[in-house]
This record gives sequence, structure tokens and C-alpha cells, in this order.
Amino acid sequence: MLSRRRLRLTNIRFFLLGSISLVFGIITGGYYKSCLGKFKQAKALRLSLNSIDNDSTIFQKLLKPHFEISRQLEIVKDVVKDEKEKKLQTGWYEGLPPTLAAQETGIKHDFSSSLNQRPFQRKITEVNTTLHRSLKPSRVSFTNLTTTAIDGESRTRNRHVLYTPPVSRWIRTFENANSKAEPPGGVIKCTLPVNNSSSYSSEDSENSVQVLPAKFQKYLSVPKPQANCGFGGFLQPWNHFSNHTVDMIFLVKSAPKNFQRRQVIRKTWGFIKSIQGMTFATIFLVGTTNSNQTQSYLEEENQIFGDLLQCNVQDTYRALPLKVLAAFGWFLRTNLKTRFLTVTDDDCVMNILNINAWFQRIRVEAYDLYCGFLYNKQSKPNRHTKNKWYVSPQQYSGKFYPSFCHGGMWTLRPPLLQDLYCMSEVTEKGDFHLEDVYITGILREKLGHTRIKPVLMKNGRKFPLMYYPWDENDNVHLKMLLKWRSWNFSLPWKSTEKGTGLPMMTTYEQINDPSTRQQLIKLKSNWVNLTFQEKT
Repeated sequence: MLSRRRLRLTNIRFFLLGSISLVFGIITGGYYKSCLGKFKQAKALRLSLNSIDNDSTIFQKLLKPHFEISRQLEIVKDVVKDEKEKKLQTGWYEGLPPTLAAQETGIKHDFSSSLNQRPFQRKITEVNTTLHRSLKPSRVSFTNLTTTAIDGESRTRNRHVLYTPPVSRWIRTFENANSKAEPPGGVIKCTLPVNNSSSYSSEDSENSVQVLPAKFQKYLSVPKPQANCGFGGFLQPWNHFSNHTVDMIFLVKSAPKNFQRRQVIRKTWGFIKSIQGMTFATIFLVGTTNSNQTQSYLEEENQIFGDLLQCNVQDTYRALPLKVLAAFGWFLRTNLKTRFLTVTDDDCVMNILNINAWFQRIRVEAYDLYCGFLYNKQSKPNRHTKNKWYVSPQQYSGKFYPSFCHGGMWTLRPPLLQDLYCMSEVTEKGDFHLEDVYITGILREKLGHTRIKPVLMKNGRKFPLMYYPWDENDNVHLKMLLKWRSWNFSLPWKSTEKGTGLPMMTTYEQINDPSTRQQLIKLKSNWVNLTFQEKT
């Protein structure tokens, strides 16, 4: 028995010694290989330095990229220097504002330090400029210098061109000389944040980083203003607004002929003024029409209700991005005070009670964008030619859209609204016509400092803030009324607040003037007759 135990112990000892020696051999062998690899690299580098040959593979693999980058930077330095000398000789800086001329002549590009920084941390000189009508466009056009950089943090190690705005700050002033009754034209101040990456994550297995198409990444040399809204003879709202702040304004995209849908909203959720201290107001956004009769009906409608905003954009489906961005410009010009702006359509029903509960409970930052209807992530462009949302590869060449909010409902705050509008002035839209993808996806992604969020409950389900009938027929207003009746029972119509005794819910006053009621009845019949004539 004793000999057997000794034999077992001896076998265990030999096994342990063999295992230890094996592990030690593996470690020392790996270390030897790593040292040998470093020695070979050092030897190859020394040989390449001693004899530089453009045709040798060692030079192409190790040294050629570094020489190319330094050569490109030297070329850019020479271009900047030559441009400054030419401008000084030709008197280009004469006539410009003193601050602008001083900044232009003192621009310094620190290329050596920018190589060691990530792309979105590069130092870019901001140029202050003021746009006046008397200033010629050639005076505010700047050369857009682009540099190719290597993003060391990208997993795919893609090389892409980084575009920087030639003008980062500008002030646009407006004057109203058409009518003395109109308010002052207002001022729009723009400051562009620098975002040099213009890339967003994707779940695609082939490429983990998606980049916006080049035509959307580029910047216009001179900011281009959007269309006019509300001024110069166009309709603008006069009701529901005063000096006090409205907590949420609903910007409802509508067509001039959709009078029936606007009436449904005015009688249902647009009739609510406040719930539990949160105030609401509704503005209907329309474009121009070629029919003088339709325009006269719109003027009568705005005279009665005072909630129409008309923009100098032909009212078509493909002009929706221009119409919404023009409305943003009107908000900035009039300096309308509000906490939130919610963009929706005239065939949607808002759940005012849930909207109040959500936005009173959460903390919304200045650059947060909330998708109240659908949150589209990793959505691909529709390539079916007969589809309503068809987008050709020429319109959008990317494989994926950036994350965006569906046009049925999205909510933002004034700081984000201002940045989106300013970014639209220096971005060429082309013929891209999907306003929700363009504004909440492309422009928002180009800004780079925003956060897009879906409206979800703790269990991950969507919190119902609105209803969309998914119907484009003429009877869509009936579905809207049916949904409103089911939600109407849950509203606190007769409840009062504890302690104060004030009503928890208030509404806008009904039209009680007999002459105005007769005018409204006549307007309804005119719209019905006009719709019947268009069908026949």
C-alpha cells in the first residue's frame, strides 16, 4: 500500500513539473517571437532610412503615408499664404468691417497639433460676419479648405473628407417695407457648432460606421435664407398669443384645401388651452396656392380663427422641408416665447393628457429631440419607384438614413430649432423631399450635439401621445373624431386643483358673435362647394 501511494505522488509531481515547464516554454516562446518581430521592424526601418527607394515595398508600407500627409499639409499652408497675399495686394479687405478684416488677416491654422487630435476636436477659426442687403455676396464668400484625415478611433479605419463651414457666425436682419401695420422684421442670429465627423453608428455587419452623403456634408460658401412666412402680405396667426409664454405650440402641417381637417382639430384637441398648468396653442402651416378663390377663403378663415401661418412656398408634398424650415425662420424672427414646439400633421389626434403627463415629468434638455409617433433607426431609403416615399440614389446615395422621427409628431426646444434652421441655410437640400428625414435626421446629425429619443415607458412600450389613422381617404376626419371621443372621457373637464379650487383644464372661447358665426357658416359652405368642384 505504501509503495502505491508513493508511486501516485511521484506521478503527480512529474505531471505538475511537466505542466509548469510547458507553460514556461509557451510564455518564453511568445516573448521571443515578439522581440524578434520588433527587431525585424527596427531593422527594416533602419534599412529604409539608409536607402530610400520609391519603388521598394518597405518604403511604400512604412514611410510613404507619413510623407504624403506632410506634403499635403505643406501644400495647404502655401495655398492659404498665397490667398492672403493676393487679397492684401488687390485690396480685398478694404470695405469689410474692422473686426472681420482683423480676423481674416490673423487666421492661423495649427496643422501640426491637429494631426494628434480626433477629427471632431480640430481647431477651426470662427469668422464673425453680418449679412446686410447692401453687402455683395462676393464679400462674404470664403474658400472652403478641406483636409483628408485618418480617424484612428474608427473601427473600420475609413478615410473620409472632413468639411468645415466657411462662415460659422452670421446675423440676418429683416425689414418690412410693405406694410406699416406689420411688426418689425426681426433678427436671426446663427452660430454653427463644429462637427467634423458627420458619421453615425449602424448595425450593418459590412460597415459599422455610416457617413452622410458628401452633398449633405458640404457647406455653402454664403448662407442662403429660407422662404418668407407671415410677412409681406402672407397670413400669420394673431390669436392665442400674447406676451406670456406658451408651454407648447403645435405646428400642424396642412394643405390649403384641408379646411375640414382643421375644423376637426379646432373642435377637439386644438380647443384645449391648458391642463394642470401647462398651456397649449395651435398654428396651422400652409403654403401658397395658384387659385385666387382658395386664397380668399384662407384669408377669411384666418380672419375668424387667427391660427394660420402662410409661407411663400408652393404647397406641394415635395416642398414640405422648405415649408417647415421657413416656419422655423418665422418663429425666430418673431421671437415667439415657448418651451416646446411640436410638429405634426392635420390628420393626427394629440393625446393632450398624456402629453402633459410626459413633458411635465421628464427633464428635456435644450438639444433633445423626442419622437412622439415613430422612432426610425437604421431605416433604409425606399427604392420602389411607385411608392410615396421613393428616394432615388441620386437624391440620397447612402445605404442607411440617420435616426429620425416620423413626421406624425416630433418635439424640440427653441435652441435646437435655431440650430436646425441655421444649419439649413448652409446645407444644399437639392431635390430631397422627405422633411422628417431631412430635418430630424440629416440636419440633426450634421449638427452633432443633439440627442434623439423615443417616447417609451419603463417596460419598453411606446407611450401613446398621438393617434394616426393610416388613411389618406376623404373620410379620415371621421376616424379622428372617433378616436377623440374615446380619449375625451378621460379628460378632467370638471375637476379642480386641490387648495386653489381652480379648474384643472381650460379651453379657448367659442365664437359667440352672431355676425362671425354667420360668416363661419358661409365659409364652410364655400369650402364644401370648392371641394365638390375639384372632384367633379
